[in-house]
Amino acid sequence: PQIIGYADVDSIQIAIGNNRTSTIIICPNTDFLDMIAISGVISDTVSLLCIDHNCRWLGGIHHLVIDGNVDVHLQGITFLDSLEQSIEIKHAENEKPSIVFQNCTWTDNNGLTVISVNLQKEAGRSV
Repeated sequence: PQIIGYADVDSIQIAIGNNRTSTIIICPNTDFLDMIAISGVISDTVSLLCIDHNCRWLGGIHHLVIDGNVDVHLQGITFLDSLEQSIEIKHAENEKPSIVFQNCTWTDNNGLTVISVNLQKEAGRSV
């Protein structure tokens, strides 16, 4: 099988949007400056994997916004300098998102918390 490495947020968003299940291998030594939105309306399962543990999300209000009933696996990523929460998770009462962090680190984030979970009254919102 062919392995494709991703080095920019736009390519990752397109890959996630085109597949119900996505495994994204991040190129070594990649720094991301933009937020990624993962929505349960678009995808069921998303894995963002940094095999060499040298991938970083830098700055911004949030690094990731996860919305809805989606399974997300994050591996080997360092999250730095978010202005608010690094990870924002939004879901309705009837949704059960699953988020797994494997070998991830957070440094110098400025929000009140690194991860926030917000229960919404209705499903089907977009991020």
